[in-house]
Amino acid sequence: MWLESAVNFRIRSLETIISEKNNALVNAPEGNLKIHPRHGADRYYRVMEKNTDGIYMPRGEFDTARELAQKSYDEKVLASAEAELRALRHAQSFYNKKCPVEACFSKLSPQRQKLVKPIRLTDEQFIEKWKRDHPPRIEGKPQTDLKTKKGDFVRSRAEIIIADHLYSEGLIYQFETPLVC
Repeated sequence: MWLESAVNFRIRSLETIISEKNNALVNAPEGNLKIHPRHGADRYYRVMEKNTDGIYMPRGEFDTARELAQKSYDEKVLASAEAELRALRHAQSFYNKKCPVEACFSKLSPQRQKLVKPIRLTDEQFIEKWKRDHPPRIEGKPQTDLKTKKGDFVRSRAEIIIADHLYSEGLIYQFETPLVC
């Protein structure tokens, strides 16, 4: 299922972000940064205790100001990533325990499946419908002896490469299906 794959990828990404930000925060300077614009220039203040104005940081401490700004950003990213990770793990556990809407049909007995119209076609039903809607070409095989892994005769080596790749990936295809407008 593509959703499960996307969720797992996002979880791994968030875990990496959380690890990186936790490591960055260990080495971050103490305190927070306050910025006050004054006479067209920004003035930076290092705040060590809440509800205080902080200590003015002259130009020579610009790197510390940058580190404090980064620390503040990293803390916000970390909190957001942890909240998203919790939500995704909750969703993941839901999908592992419950029946997603599309999977309810496949969990029915074969006898019941014959009586029910699913909200969406199963993969097998979709493939059968696609094959019915896309019959193979009518005019016969091409005048070549180029043959794909699936057994289709094709007109060029490029068509062999494409057809063999589709076949090896388990994708259903028809060679030279008639065009219906």
